[in-house]
Amino acid sequence: MSGLVSGLQNRVRRFESARNLKRQNALLAQLVEQLTLNQWVQGSNP
Repeated sequence: MSGLVSGLQNRVRRFESARNLKRQNALLAQLVEQLTLNQWVQGSNP
């Protein structure tokens, strides 16, 4: 039974890691977009 629990815990950890990576990639993409598209617009708020 502990093997089943351990396997489930590993799956949850991998899922959370993938979710965090996607979130970090989305934040990085947003930052790049703001820096490349808004840098010449007066009054833009990055």
